[in-house]
Amino acid sequence: MSRFIGIDPGKKTAIAVYDSTLKRVIDVFNTDFWGAYEYLQTEQNDILIKKVIIEVPRTKSNWHKKGCDITSANIGGIYREATLLADGIERMGLKVVRQHPQGKVDAAYVKKITGYQGKTNEHSRDAIMLCWGF
Repeated sequence: MSRFIGIDPGKKTAIAVYDSTLKRVIDVFNTDFWGAYEYLQTEQNDILIKKVIIEVPRTKSNWHKKGCDITSANIGGIYREATLLADGIERMGLKVVRQHPQGKVDAAYVKKITGYQGKTNEHSRDAIMLCWGF
């Protein structure tokens, strides 16, 4: 089984696991920075992880709408956390793709295109969209 992992880092780090053999999302969960790192460290020995796609925000521009509670300081912190996590995952020997945010999708859209029926939040949907369809 070949798996692709999508990670949306932040205060709540979301992880989605896409199985390219089954052509479906098989797991979605939230953790923290260290939980994400430990998950990959443990799982890389048990399954074939082809690629980890991690969302790394741009630090100079923010695509969030005006009036959003995301500040430049928050973006900088998330950028640093995402970069450190990506660097650590690469040191494990896994292939990492650093992806800029592409925009938000709602739960209905994710269910429609992926068939994933589990509960999702904004972060887990981002993680799903990062790894979907590889």
